[in-house]
Amino acid sequence: MTYLPRVPQRTPRRGAQVLLDLGEGMQPFLSDLRQLQSALRDTLGSDGLQILHFAGCPSRGAGPGPLPTWSAYAPPPPGVPVLAVTDLGLAPGGLAHDPAQPQEWERFAEDLRRAGSPLIVWLPFPPQRVPARLRDRVAIVHWHRAATARRVRRTVESAWRHL
Repeated sequence: MTYLPRVPQRTPRRGAQVLLDLGEGMQPFLSDLRQLQSALRDTLGSDGLQILHFAGCPSRGAGPGPLPTWSAYAPPPPGVPVLAVTDLGLAPGGLAHDPAQPQEWERFAEDLRRAGSPLIVWLPFPPQRVPARLRDRVAIVHWHRAATARRVRRTVESAWRHL
């Protein structure tokens, strides 16, 4: 009998939780967020995909509809990755009046890690702008033309290793 070794591969079969930041710092990217949301639904389907909106940091509240309907954030089941499309409170020029602080995101990432889900941040600014302490705790994908599938895959794999 011939044995073929297998290499475990992360797949989207468990679905994903996508967190879209609708805070003031992300206002310039709203049409991009809508397109991304549509592309994710087309790619992953609706069954395993949960899309929630938030402002600042999801720990402040989140929900699938408009702000008045948001409630306390609940992490997905263990093993389901979380993709946050956000500015991490780093929008230039004080665009947001109540930006998230790095400590909020550190706590949020740690809570997700304890819940068994990796956090991957899709950031519209260079990752170098993120404080080093947060960069060490969160997998960050720089949202730009050079964000190749290979680079994104490496970042996602890194997030799983840090669980």
